[in-house]
Amino acid sequence: MRLGKHLLDWWGCSYHGRRMRDVEAALRKAGDRGRTEEELVADTGFSQRQVKRALRKLWEEYRVATDGVRWRTGDGARGSR
Repeated sequence: MRLGKHLLDWWGCSYHGRRMRDVEAALRKAGDRGRTEEELVADTGFSQRQVKRALRKLWEEYRVATDGVRWRTGDGARGSR
């Protein structure tokens, strides 16, 4: 049972990392204009919940910033939520 839990944790972490990379790549491609959550859902093909989770994790790591509606790649400065 313990091994199964560890495997599920590993798989979830690796899949979540891929989502974060894909969302960040879409934001880099958008440049200074940035993207809204809805545009990121359309660009990446992930669900809105998955995109929100990836954005939250990227925001916590100071990798993206927001001005309220649009998300952009961060330059080390955290935007407002």
